[in-house]
Amino acid sequence: QNAEAFRWFDPFIADGSCAVESAGVLKGGRVVWVLAKIQGEEAKAGNKEGDIALAYLMLSLSHDGSLPVQVSFTATRVVCWNTISAALRKANASGSTRRLRHTASVHDNLRSVRDTIDLARRDFSASAAVWAELMRAQVAPTRAEEVARFQRYMRETFNPKAAEILARGDDLPELRNEGELWSTYTQGPGADSAGRTAWGLYQAATHYQDHIGGRTADSRLSATWFGAGRETRQRAFDLAVAMLAR
Repeated sequence: QNAEAFRWFDPFIADGSCAVESAGVLKGGRVVWVLAKIQGEEAKAGNKEGDIALAYLMLSLSHDGSLPVQVSFTATRVVCWNTISAALRKANASGSTRRLRHTASVHDNLRSVRDTIDLARRDFSASAAVWAELMRAQVAPTRAEEVARFQRYMRETFNPKAAEILARGDDLPELRNEGELWSTYTQGPGADSAGRTAWGLYQAATHYQDHIGGRTADSRLSATWFGAGRETRQRAFDLAVAMLAR
């Protein structure tokens, strides 16, 4: 079943559109994934030379029925391997995640993968323009304001009930990991290149989500790609973009 699913990448590897870089399993082998880099796509991901993001397609399937065979767009910041797949539109709503149906013709499934590649290129370019704006948006002019905005940003990002709490007029509770998040924001991988900006906040949140939170590397990756981590990352992105309107 794995080989049958992954064969959909073959024509795009052959024509140079993609190059498979890694593959693996999650949940004890019940979920299988493969990452293919979309050739020719990179964007600035920080203020230092060489800090770039690359575009990927991820093909995934499960043996326990929890996931369909699907191909989706993701982006990665190379300096810290943060997943930055949140774009201007949520993936499932925009169609940048496509299901490959066993009952479909080869032609239809190949067209679905090709459409995903084309959409990924457009989304990557549009997202990179927003990332550049986030890199220019300083969090605050003073240390006190910066700390207050950092706390508000992280509490809204990592508390899934934040909107309900704020709607009641209550204060958001402090996060247990706030100190660790501050260290990630100010001293973590790529922090010096991201700067004390809206982009820096977003990168700190995604780095914690991808590499620090959760019990194991397997659970973190599973949550980031297929679970609640996607929603957390989307909130982090949306909140960072909202800072541009200040």
